[in-house]
Amino acid sequence: MIRPPLDMPHRFDYPELRLPSLLLSRYLYFLTRRPISRSNSHYLQGRIRGLMSLAQPFSSVQESTMQGGVRLLRTLNPQNVLQVADRLQLILFPFIQTQLPKEYIVADGSPPPNFLQEACNILLFLGPGIGIGDEIITFPLPTWFKANMPKAKVTVMSTYGKLWHRVKRVDQLKSYDQDLAILQVLRGELEPFDLVMFVDFEDPGLYRVICQERLLSKYVEMSLGAQVLTAVDLSRRWIYRLRPPGACYNNFYFGMNHLMRGLGLTPSIRGCFTDVVQHKQKSDEEELRIFVSPFTSKYDPSLLYWSRLVASLISPSTIRRVRIVLDPGPNSSTRQFARDTCRSASARAPSQVAIEIAHMSGTEKFSLEGVFDELEKAHIVVCVDSFAAHAAPTMGCTTLVVANPGVENWRVPNETSFYFNAEDPLPQVIAGMQQVLTHFGLMRRQDSYRPALSALEIQLASLVQHIQQLAEANGSISLNAWSEIYTELAHSHQALLERLPHWSSEARSLLCDNNYDNPIRGFAVEDTPPEALHQDMLHYQRNACLEWCNSNLYRYLTMLSAEIEHGVASI
Repeated sequence: MIRPPLDMPHRFDYPELRLPSLLLSRYLYFLTRRPISRSNSHYLQGRIRGLMSLAQPFSSVQESTMQGGVRLLRTLNPQNVLQVADRLQLILFPFIQTQLPKEYIVADGSPPPNFLQEACNILLFLGPGIGIGDEIITFPLPTWFKANMPKAKVTVMSTYGKLWHRVKRVDQLKSYDQDLAILQVLRGELEPFDLVMFVDFEDPGLYRVICQERLLSKYVEMSLGAQVLTAVDLSRRWIYRLRPPGACYNNFYFGMNHLMRGLGLTPSIRGCFTDVVQHKQKSDEEELRIFVSPFTSKYDPSLLYWSRLVASLISPSTIRRVRIVLDPGPNSSTRQFARDTCRSASARAPSQVAIEIAHMSGTEKFSLEGVFDELEKAHIVVCVDSFAAHAAPTMGCTTLVVANPGVENWRVPNETSFYFNAEDPLPQVIAGMQQVLTHFGLMRRQDSYRPALSALEIQLASLVQHIQQLAEANGSISLNAWSEIYTELAHSHQALLERLPHWSSEARSLLCDNNYDNPIRGFAVEDTPPEALHQDMLHYQRNACLEWCNSNLYRYLTMLSAEIEHGVASI
C-alpha cells in the first residue's frame, strides 16, 4: 500500500485541489499502464504536455512538498514518465481520498426520463486517455441525442478535434490539448451546459469530487472499457449507476448501446455505422481500390509479414485492375516502413496490381483527415485492430482486420467487417481474405472454392437478420415469444456446424475468428426460469444472437445469400 510522506498537508486544507489531484493521479496511472508503439510516440508526448498543464492549480500552494511536486511534474518526459509518476502519486495521495457526500441517493438502475429531456445544451467531452478507435465508437452519440431531443444543441470536445469534422449532428466542435481544460469544463467555466457527458476508455471516477463541488447541473461519466455509466443529478442529489448485466455485452459496441439504452436513448448496432459520417458514394469504376494500414497504437508491424501479405493478397488470375494504397503513418519511422513495404511488394505482385503510398500533400505527417480521405475513396480496407478498423465501416468500406488474440471485445459489429487471427499462418489468412475479395470480382468463381449453400444456410442467414432486429428492439417482448424464434436459431446453427467440415479448406480459412465447435445454446421448456429471472434470460439470448451476428461465418453466409439473390451465385 502506498503511504504519503509524514509532512504532507491535510487534504481538507485545500479542497480546491481535490479535482485536479484526482485528474492528475488517474491519468498518470492510465498513461503508465498503456503500451505505446513507435508509430504512436506522438501520443505519449501529447499526453505528457497535457498532464503538465495541471501544474497550474497547484502552483499557489506554498507547502514545500507540493512545490516539489510541481517542479517534479514539470520535468516529466517520455524517458522518465514511469519514475516521475510513482513519486507524484505519493504526493497526490492525501488529496484523492474522497468520499461521496452522504446526502446523495445512489440507485443501481436507469435515471428517470426527465434526466435527458430537460437538457437543451449538451457537451460530449472525450477524455484525454481515449484512443482514436475507441473514440470512433462514440460517433453515433450526437445522432442518438438528437433523435430523442431534436432541439438540443450538441457540442463535442476532443483532443482529436479534426476526427469529428465529418460526424453528423454535431452543432459545435471544440478541441483541447491541455488537461487544464478538463477542470474548466467540470467546473462549469467553459459554458453553462445542461448536461456534461464525460467519456473515456478507462473509468476516471471523477463524479465523487464533482458531487462535492456541485458546479454542474447534470453529469454523466461513461467508461467504454470498464463498461460502467454514472449519471448524476446534482440539483436533486441522485446518482444512477449502470452496467451490462452479468457476462453479457462484453463487446464495447454492445456495452455502449446497452448503457445508452439505460440512459434513455434509442441506439442500434446498424446505427453505429449508417448515416453517421458524411462521405461520398463509392465509385463503381473498373479499378478496385484497397487501402492498407498496418499500424496500431500499441505494437509495431512486421515488414516481412505485411510485404508478403500485400504482394500475395490479389490472385494472379484476377479479372479486375487493383490499386493498393499504403498508409504512410504519422512519422518518419512509419513512412520508411511504408516505402520498404511498397518496394518489396511491388516486385512480387501481379501485373494487374499497382501499389503506391498515399499522397501526403507535401506535409511531414499523414493526418487523420488524410486517412479519412483515403477511406472515402477505398472499396476495401486491410488493417490491424486499430482505429482504421473502426473508421472504415463508417465510410462504407469492407474491412479485413488482422487482429491479435485478446482484443475480441473491440470487434466491429458491422456486416462487412471480417476478422483474421494474426497468429495463423499467413497463407491461411490470405486465403480467407480472398474468399471475401471474390465478392468484388477479383477471382473467377470456379477458382475460389466457395461452398454451395443449402436451403438451410440461406434460411439461417435470413432468420438471424430477423432475430437481430428483435435483439435491438427497445420495446418489451415476452420471454416465450423471444425463445420460440431463438430456439429455431439454435437448432439451425447446430445443423450448420455439422456441415462446416465438408466446406473446402479455402472457405474454412475464413472461419478463424471464433471457435465454431460450440453451438448456440438451446433451451428446453423445462429450462424456463422463474418470472423474476426472465429479463436475465432475455439478456443472455440477445447477447448470444449479437455475438453470432458478429462472426465471420454469419457475414459470409449473408454475403453468399446476397449473391444468390442477385443471380451471381447458385445454391
